[in-house]
Amino acid sequence: MQCLAKPLLTVSDQSGNQQDSPAWMDSWQRLGAVIARNTAEVVPGKYRRLVISATTPTREFAAVMASLGMVRMSYSDRLLPDPVEQFRYLSGLPVGTMVRAVLGGHKVELGPVEGADHKGNLRFGRKKIAPSGCADIAQLSWLKPSWREKRIDITYDPAFIQNMIPQATPQLFASEAKAVCAVMGPSKELKEESNLLVARPADSAQLRPVHEVLRPFERYGEMGWHSLICSSQSHDWPEPVADRLPRLVILDGAAAVQRWIGGTYDAEVVLALVHRSDSSAVAAAEAVLNQRRSALRFDLRNLGWTPPSAVEAIAFAEPI
Repeated sequence: MQCLAKPLLTVSDQSGNQQDSPAWMDSWQRLGAVIARNTAEVVPGKYRRLVISATTPTREFAAVMASLGMVRMSYSDRLLPDPVEQFRYLSGLPVGTMVRAVLGGHKVELGPVEGADHKGNLRFGRKKIAPSGCADIAQLSWLKPSWREKRIDITYDPAFIQNMIPQATPQLFASEAKAVCAVMGPSKELKEESNLLVARPADSAQLRPVHEVLRPFERYGEMGWHSLICSSQSHDWPEPVADRLPRLVILDGAAAVQRWIGGTYDAEVVLALVHRSDSSAVAAAEAVLNQRRSALRFDLRNLGWTPPSAVEAIAFAEPI
């Protein structure tokens, strides 16, 4: 007798009724979770990235749930450097270098560092910060000088974060500045899907929007982020991933696949999602096949993932 997997989430529909997350939704979250593991263990070393292409009867929530699995499984609290060593590093940066500072665990401030003053404190904009307070200050090359003196309160629900990511320290999770996945697709629809109310069923925590875990940069900004959601009509990848893409890139929809499948070489894993009734589905499939011509066919069973019912999926590893 087959043992059915327990639902991963409790979700709330538009009418406010709570229910178990359906199996197809859990399947996408499980895919994100297995991708969060070291895929290098199952992909031969001479291949640079894994591409998973899926044709679905509906794309709704697929990208959001895969992102959720990636964020939940890959997260670990950042290890802060020794504050005195970080002070020495920061005070040695060129005057005017923009940094992001998490101060007091409840506020993010952006501004320039300008060396040390005569008392041995870091000059940070109009502030003076003692070496002991410099551990959670980091240089981000893409910060604009016009953002100096920008202050952002860190907002989060600690009970919800602990419910969804039990291993996380809520304050560190909420103020993290690292994207582990990026979604390129219909931004309006993706934003609406990220409002889905969820919680782990093992806890009595109140259901909260899934974006409070994904914390997409477009919504949370410099406060702290774990993902990006951008329009498939974008001309380029936005900051903070313009220089290097995160491990997982999800191309949600035929338009995103056609336009961006060839521009994701920095990513370790690319998930291409196409609605089979989309008018551009055939062109998107051809774009994927063009990438596959010199690639190694990959058996998805090696990842331990089974596609949802009615979903057709192939995977291949591209050579270096």
